[in-house]
Amino acid sequence: MRVAFITNRPAHYRLPTFEQLAGRYDVDFFFTATKPGRWWSAQQPSDFGDLRASYVSSRTLYQILRRREHEVVISCLGGRTHLAATAAAVARSQVPFVLWVDMWFYPRSVVHAAGRPLTRNLLRRADALVSCGPHVSEWISEEVGRTAAIYEMPNAVDNDHFTQPVEPSEIARFRARHGLQGITASFVGRLEPEKGLDVLLQAVAATHEPFDLVIAGEGSLREPLTDLTAALDIADRVRFIDWLDQEKLPTLYQASDVFVFPSVSTRLVKETWGLAVNEAMSAGLPVIATDVVGAAAGGLVQEGVTGWVVPERSVLELSRALDQAASDGQARESRGEEAQRRTREYTFEAGTEAFEAALEHAVDVRGRAA
Repeated sequence: MRVAFITNRPAHYRLPTFEQLAGRYDVDFFFTATKPGRWWSAQQPSDFGDLRASYVSSRTLYQILRRREHEVVISCLGGRTHLAATAAAVARSQVPFVLWVDMWFYPRSVVHAAGRPLTRNLLRRADALVSCGPHVSEWISEEVGRTAAIYEMPNAVDNDHFTQPVEPSEIARFRARHGLQGITASFVGRLEPEKGLDVLLQAVAATHEPFDLVIAGEGSLREPLTDLTAALDIADRVRFIDWLDQEKLPTLYQASDVFVFPSVSTRLVKETWGLAVNEAMSAGLPVIATDVVGAAAGGLVQEGVTGWVVPERSVLELSRALDQAASDGQARESRGEEAQRRTREYTFEAGTEAFEAALEHAVDVRGRAA
């Protein structure tokens, strides 16, 4: 079966699934995002690996798809002009169509409002949908009333990479280099408004238990956040470190005692998932997350089981969770062990199987209708 797969970029955490699909089908990958942009660091790897792939304009994509050289088309729900081109070409060619959905919130802007009818139409009319978790499937149901032919793929990372123990001497050097003395909480991600780091810093200032916080990443708020730590008189407890690549992240996680992901919803953003959560949990860390983090809404981070779930923007509840995580070693240990166990269920293979089931269903439906 020859498949056209359209998505924004070859993200390192999606490549294993793409490669597995390419091993099962004759797949052409078409990537639409040629620049890093706000959502993707220029330092992040972004190569095709061994995929048969290319970057395409919306016009070129339309011309390719309308030729009907592919027996089925998969597209992510992103890239406005590329999505419109894909929808038009699929409607013209009548090939089976699978829509890959990772959003569970519709951005509030004039541009997005204009595109919402197309989104809803595709959610209704796609032969099959692949959703990135139960929270996404629920959003689809709320948005268009659809519950059939939705296949859920788990968001996955290379679990073995983060589970593999780091040498104790390397962890000790990391902690010494950053002046980490006792219990350590960590955050990994972009330093942007939707990550809720201002709320996190206010919560740290309101805690009673001693612990250090490591914030690893880059973004537009680096300087304002640094200034805020000084204003809150917590600069001695907070360490800002630069973006870390995949090879260095296990050391940070295994040098920490708890991971915190305090995302907040904004007019344009609601945390789709938060794969850093999977990474930290694979390393054995319990997670403190807000209720608007997809990994919490989707069931990976569970209150009292794999971590703590708190309301977004609540300084009080976040500070309470931080205090409990810092003071209760038994809770950290039990929730961290369960967190590591749960992430083993979130695999690239399971994601590939979701796409495979959706593809087979889409082709079968069109075949029976012919």
